[in-house]
Amino acid sequence: MDTPSQMNTEMSWPHDLSSMTGSPKPSSHASRSKTPEPGSTSLVNPSSSLLQDLLKEQRATRGSRGTASEDMEDNGPRTPRTPGRSRANSQNQSQEEPGSDRQRKINNALAAGLKQPREMGMREMDQYISKMNKQNFDLKLEIFHRAQQMAAMEKKLERMLEMEEELQRMRDLEDELQELRDAEEDNQRLRESNEQLRQEIDKRDQAVTEAVELIYLLQPGLLRVMAQAQLLKRPILLPLWIFQNGHP
Repeated sequence: MDTPSQMNTEMSWPHDLSSMTGSPKPSSHASRSKTPEPGSTSLVNPSSSLLQDLLKEQRATRGSRGTASEDMEDNGPRTPRTPGRSRANSQNQSQEEPGSDRQRKINNALAAGLKQPREMGMREMDQYISKMNKQNFDLKLEIFHRAQQMAAMEKKLERMLEMEEELQRMRDLEDELQELRDAEEDNQRLRESNEQLRQEIDKRDQAVTEAVELIYLLQPGLLRVMAQAQLLKRPILLPLWIFQNGHP
């Protein structure tokens, strides 16, 4: 709930802004309304006392309205100003220098929808502070979420590195397994070759055994033949009477 001081401050801010932008004050109208215009008095110049009384009452009413408006302006709450500058100086400066830097800054601020901190009311200042606090909280929350995401990403990265190392070990094991398979194939070929050689050796052993047995069986007959051959090599003695009869 807004306090009366805040409401008065908010009401005084556009009033002070109108004074800085060089808009005329109601007091000038009131001061002009207090002084009778010479042309009107010279032209009207009423001769009736009733008309003169009505004119006096009307002028008195205008004067009381102007005085009341000046009192409200003088006694109304205002936003704090920088020391050394009075209301008259600000009015003179805004009226004498409409194109000054201050006027240009104020116009730019109004055009952009921004206000300087010293020209803000209490309510606007509270809203501005609450907005900044909310933005600060949102930023902190965003930083917290980003930190959590970074921590999760770091854990994922570590897990990925571990998985990559495990994959490299699996690849090494696959290479070793392939080498073992190749060695097993080589051993299988060697076993088959050895089996063939063993079979050949067995065949040769069997042939040698058969040859030995054959030699053992043929050896007695060979000895007999050799003995007969020795007997045939001896000379045969024939009787002499065979040659004498003319027979060889």
